[in-house]
Amino acid sequence: MKTVLIVDDDPVAIKLIGMIMARRGYAYAPAASADEALTWLGQRNPVEVIVTDQNLGGTTGLELYAKLQADIRYRSLPVVLCTGTTHWQTVSDAMKLGIKHLIVKPIAPAVVIAKVEAAAAERSPIMPARDAIKARLMLSEHEYNDLVQVWLVRLAQLRNELDQACARKNRDATLAVIEKLDEPAQLLRANRLLEAINSAPPKASWNILGAHLDLILNEVVTLESALAEEGDDQAAGAQ
Repeated sequence: MKTVLIVDDDPVAIKLIGMIMARRGYAYAPAASADEALTWLGQRNPVEVIVTDQNLGGTTGLELYAKLQADIRYRSLPVVLCTGTTHWQTVSDAMKLGIKHLIVKPIAPAVVIAKVEAAAAERSPIMPARDAIKARLMLSEHEYNDLVQVWLVRLAQLRNELDQACARKNRDATLAVIEKLDEPAQLLRANRLLEAINSAPPKASWNILGAHLDLILNEVVTLESALAEEGDDQAAGAQ
């Protein structure tokens, strides 16, 4: 299930937007401040879209967006800005920063759905639809389900290896694990993970490389979650 991170210091607004998006099959995570949102993201929680209020009490949605853009791990996350005003300066500042999607309060469900889904559509898919993978690899439904379990085990193994190599700051071991990750990513055509892998500069300083490694790990967790959900859906359908 895709997740929307909703950042607002008003719990009523969070609940309302969350309920609206739940009708479209989205889960939601609440954050009462920019710091809380960044902490949640730092825990490698998969997320498709961030919806943030402009007035967060002490900071702004635009300031949160600027922080996200400054971090390689979150730069590709689409952001929808909620604002209680159509003041030209706020709109102008949002557009200059690169925010394409704005919601003007009071909240209208149809607008929220349209803006969030438009923002989500701008991202590369985590992986192709199961029917597309089955057709390309000539797999039956049973074979595909078996392969999903193998992929999950392999991704968890490589994620653990990458975590350990990063903790030791062992460049050679780290790059070797990234190379291993490329194969299941290519087989799945997991474009977001492939983009993260290809973004890692092997000759960069460890600090720079480290940020890219976090991005790769984030995408591995996202891919694992998507595959696990497929397995859960299949198990539920069999009952």
